[in-house]
Amino acid sequence: MDNLEQSKIIEVIQTVNTTPSIPGSFHDPSDNHYNNHSNNEDGKYTRKYWDLIQKLKVKLPYFEVFFQYLETSVPLIHEREVYITQLTLFKYINQYFRINPLVSAFIGTLVSFIAMFQLSRTKPLFLSQLLGIVYPIYASLTAVERPKPHDDERWLTYWSCFGLFVLLDHKYQSIKQTTGVYFVPKAIILYWLSQNGSLHVYRRLIRPLLLKFQLLD
Repeated sequence: MDNLEQSKIIEVIQTVNTTPSIPGSFHDPSDNHYNNHSNNEDGKYTRKYWDLIQKLKVKLPYFEVFFQYLETSVPLIHEREVYITQLTLFKYINQYFRINPLVSAFIGTLVSFIAMFQLSRTKPLFLSQLLGIVYPIYASLTAVERPKPHDDERWLTYWSCFGLFVLLDHKYQSIKQTTGVYFVPKAIILYWLSQNGSLHVYRRLIRPLLLKFQLLD
């Protein structure tokens, strides 16, 4: 990769870093680790992705705008690559089975989607409990042991939103008779809430209402 391409990567990163991000989200714009990835083995698949985009831009000039959009995803893809390759599980798989961590992550994601699809058809209640209770409990305990910025706010607001679903569960039969479904949409919404969605709900809906009725100091 020549100096011109490296300068282009840094320019893309700086452009992406000017866009607002959700606190506590995976991509932290303040992390400049990617800027030096040309000398880091962790970023080799990101470099391949970048090189592929550049080749396609030359061969398909009419889609240049689309490829420019793909370039903005490079920093996030690098962050995901570094995160995945550093997970203990994928390191173990790579060490003993010689399977690339990214391949393991892709296979695991595919199997998870298939399993969730089957559960949504056969055991929707279990699926909603798995996504809405088991993982958030683990993440909440992890947040206590290894606190990160906004973790407390994130999980406190999640459990507040979860309490609303507990109230709705008492109306399960009437909701199901009206809509035909209940637990699958519930599982999807709970998963979204656990992925920083609860912060959106609290900041844009719950907090303004509490302030309006002067329920917050």
